[in-house]
Amino acid sequence: MDTLGWIETLVQDLRYALRMMRRSPGFTSVAVLSLALAIGANTAIFSLIDAVMLRMLPVSHAEQLVLLSWAAPKWGPYYHGYSGWGGCPDTPGMASGCSFSYLTFQEIRARNEVFSEVLAFAPGRVNVLVNQHADFEEAESVSGDYFSTLGVRPILGRGLTQQDDRPGADPVVVISYGLWLRRFGRDPSIVGKSIWINGPLLP
Repeated sequence: MDTLGWIETLVQDLRYALRMMRRSPGFTSVAVLSLALAIGANTAIFSLIDAVMLRMLPVSHAEQLVLLSWAAPKWGPYYHGYSGWGGCPDTPGMASGCSFSYLTFQEIRARNEVFSEVLAFAPGRVNVLVNQHADFEEAESVSGDYFSTLGVRPILGRGLTQQDDRPGADPVVVISYGLWLRRFGRDPSIVGKSIWINGPLLP
């Protein structure tokens, strides 16, 4: 059957279907409602799968990760100028957030009796100087147990450890695959070299 014949057949079928739907409005309503419910259910299931499985963080046991937050009846004077991470849902009628001071993080980690590990991170932007070319890059200041807790292993070199958290420890940076590809051409000899990072890690 050629294309024109196929279109004519489709038009005839549609006309027949419309005539039958006019003759049985009750059946038509049930069919449309059933179709709408089926589409709605499939959309809801896909949204759940998309959120839980397809967009799962690429780390070990992502379903076990918990983001700590705090809530208080009102903002205190010590919150003046507060600018924390904005990815935390608000608590209705309360002052709330997901950001803690580093001293608070250390206290939580020292007194932890609930979680297998506790890590800290602070996202921001830094100015990275490579081969006399400077540019802004996304960055995170993280605690030494960040990579071990997430079960992430670097392709080259090593991740951070709690020894890197010690006062006076040599500064260490772990670069992303994208930065390694974009700024260093996937040069494997980059491990152990120094790069210049100038700027605050906090936004």
